Amino acid sequence: MLQQTDVMCELVEDIQLKTKEFLHPNPASRAKMSAVKGISKLSGQAKAQTYPQPEGVLGESMITFGKKLGDDSLYGTWIIVEVIACTVREKLC
Repeated sequence: MLQQTDVMCELVEDIQLKTKEFLHPNPASRAKMSAVKGISKLSGQAKAQTYPQPEGVLGESMITFGKKLGDDSLYGTWIIVEVIACTVREKLC
């Protein structure tokens, strides 16, 4: 029980941070990644890492914490199901 409480505290903190990034993306980070990608193309290096989309990062975080909470946790199961349902809705539209 104590472990689930710790995971819930981590989950709340992480979800708050990732939701803030999702709602208010940092344009400086995006510009920096774009500049690095342009420089790597000019120098002929391998393909640069793409900008991580905030909605993807938030979804991955929710799935990770849902798995940490375990199958016996209704909240953990609900998080995973909700993320999958949102993903399906986005793919269909």
